[in-house]
Amino acid sequence: MEWGNLRIGQREHAFIAGATGSGKSELAQWLLSDPGKPYSVVYDPKHSETISEWRGQTFIYSWQELKRSKERRIVYRPSLEAYRGADGRLTNESEDKRCQEEFFQYVFITKRRRLYVDEVSALLGGTEPNYYLKGCLTRGRELGISTVCATQRPVSIPIIMMSEAQKKYIFRLEWPDDQERMEKLTGDRITVEMQRQLHDFEFYYYDAAKKWHHPKPIKLNLAGIPPAIPRPLFGAPSHLDKQGGALNYG
Repeated sequence: MEWGNLRIGQREHAFIAGATGSGKSELAQWLLSDPGKPYSVVYDPKHSETISEWRGQTFIYSWQELKRSKERRIVYRPSLEAYRGADGRLTNESEDKRCQEEFFQYVFITKRRRLYVDEVSALLGGTEPNYYLKGCLTRGRELGISTVCATQRPVSIPIIMMSEAQKKYIFRLEWPDDQERMEKLTGDRITVEMQRQLHDFEFYYYDAAKKWHHPKPIKLNLAGIPPAIPRPLFGAPSHLDKQGGALNYG
């Protein structure tokens, strides 16, 4: 498979499953560096060490700073400073459901971005995602929003985060129930036995729209891929042109 095929469409959703250290964060970095989607935002509530090494990103730790920022590539890390929530309990922004709702509302309203959620099992709400994250997944295409969700535990997240993804990337998973979930999501095309043969930085690729999978594991080798060169931008994205495709910048 050509490396260029790892890119996803400007309005497509993707899902990445893989255990810690399997390579899913490295693939996510490549998908977010797509010059065809020059605005992106990462939600990183756990302050991932792997994401800390990403280049070309602006790391933001304040909600007020995020709302003011006009940077193109943002990693948002909610503050871990403790405070008393509305219910009187000690919490912080990464554990406050209201703060998560505000973040996804920000993505939904500003539009035109590629959203990456590093570990969706860490989101609050259990099997029911918050209203605006669900909106990004179900109505994002018409708004110019593309989402990439990743997890190491597919069985513990809302099914909509996987079912809405046209493209799925399956790395090594630790637990049989997670492997079985991915087998079912690919229509039994990527079996549990196939997944058990995977090594770190190897994955299977499945295109749900075409009901097609690459027959062999793909070796992730980002060192062999030249970094994307972002095209110059002036100001923030404004609106779609009459053809409904290209972004205009003003």
